[in-house]
Amino acid sequence: MTSSPREEIPFISIGGGLGSFALVHRLRIAGVPEDDIRVISPHRAPYERFAALCRASGLLDEDKLRSDSSARMDNLWGFPSYAVEESWRTRRPGPLARVLAEPVLCDYYTPSVGLMRAGMARETDRIGWDSMLVEGSAIKVARQTGGGYLVLVRRDGADRPVAYRCGHVHLALGPAALQISPEAAEFRSGPLGGDRIVHIYEPHEHVHEALAAQGGEVLVRGTGIAASRVLQRLIDDREASGQDVRIRHLFRHYQRGDVGPIWFRKRGGYGFSHQAFNFPKAAVAGQLRDRTRRLAEDERIEFVKEIGATSTPYRGYWASQLRRGRDEGWYQAVVGEVAAFKTDGDEVVARISLDTGKALEVRAGFVIDATGVDRDSRRHPLLADLVADTDASVNPLGGLRIDEDFTVVGAESGDGRVFASGMNAQGGYLAPVDSFAGLHSAAMSIADALAGRGIGHRLTPLKSVLGWLKWMRGQQP
Repeated sequence: MTSSPREEIPFISIGGGLGSFALVHRLRIAGVPEDDIRVISPHRAPYERFAALCRASGLLDEDKLRSDSSARMDNLWGFPSYAVEESWRTRRPGPLARVLAEPVLCDYYTPSVGLMRAGMARETDRIGWDSMLVEGSAIKVARQTGGGYLVLVRRDGADRPVAYRCGHVHLALGPAALQISPEAAEFRSGPLGGDRIVHIYEPHEHVHEALAAQGGEVLVRGTGIAASRVLQRLIDDREASGQDVRIRHLFRHYQRGDVGPIWFRKRGGYGFSHQAFNFPKAAVAGQLRDRTRRLAEDERIEFVKEIGATSTPYRGYWASQLRRGRDEGWYQAVVGEVAAFKTDGDEVVARISLDTGKALEVRAGFVIDATGVDRDSRRHPLLADLVADTDASVNPLGGLRIDEDFTVVGAESGDGRVFASGMNAQGGYLAPVDSFAGLHSAAMSIADALAGRGIGHRLTPLKSVLGWLKWMRGQQP
């Protein structure tokens, strides 16, 4: 490390995605100058990776996200909301009327991918993101004698790494990898590779093109929002092409009705558990957030899993599509788990252990896996190294153990602190830590902790109003 060029900076955020953006955005509003912040990221824009995942899963700019109208990534205050902006830009009252009528008279309003991305692009320019960005990958976070940290960065195109000396570090790296089951990984290493078994978050347009051209059978795994979206895409393609596309949908657990305790009951049926958002709104700032804070870790983990269990929003359009598929026989639910995959010519044969104890073989041209991402922080070499070299540890949900202001416990270095947010902080004191609202909530807590250590200032009501006025006018913070 000592042979690497060195730069000194008060604060570094590693990741460069939505989690880094939320905190840097808050710090800039708090008066922290661009020269005091560096963001280490392999991506040019903070929404780049998010947009890539949206494209891979089939979400176009006009498609809806699973987020509340006021949970704006580009607007700390949440006003004007996405619904207000959409109504203003389209000169239509529909989005505003929907917010007023939800969820009794209509489904919840949610913003589109394009609306969210356009807002972030504007705000990225306003806060001076490019001047703070260091394109590259962090490969080491080491404590320094006397306090603070040394962050070793492999910059794109550079011959040797750069060592940044800093007072505080923020970690928001997101998922380590896609979640590929062992049986799927074994099949993908074979002759058909990853062409036949694909993950929802990797490019797989060839699957939709082949089915639209000649029809066939497809097996879908998963019951969350990603699975719902891929089912919609498959059915839309079926109707547009006129081809005989047959869908087998594999459920590990099949919900036949409403689920959960009386005080927190989710609507359910036909295999799905329905919830408007990943977590109830009260889990961000309300009674559920307060309860999460009071619980010991073991109880907290169970509580987080209970209120944030895999679910998908209920949308009338999706429900009508699946109802039609069940009635006409081209959509069938299968309940069980895959024991193994094998090939038979150009087909994938899935051997499934049914919940009844029997076995079933399903033949399909393609398998689309929508079971999510690997959330274990130890899968990140950088975080695994941090855990090995310090007293930092990982909780049962795979997140770094943090305290209430998102400080990583056991990674302190003198007055220096390591903070974590987003997926790397799951299992902590904020259940929806990886949602838009959760990222902003974590950013505010971390920024307040940094203000107490001399970086920026706390947002008083007056400073907050002045910051919002600058946002409305498009002025730099």
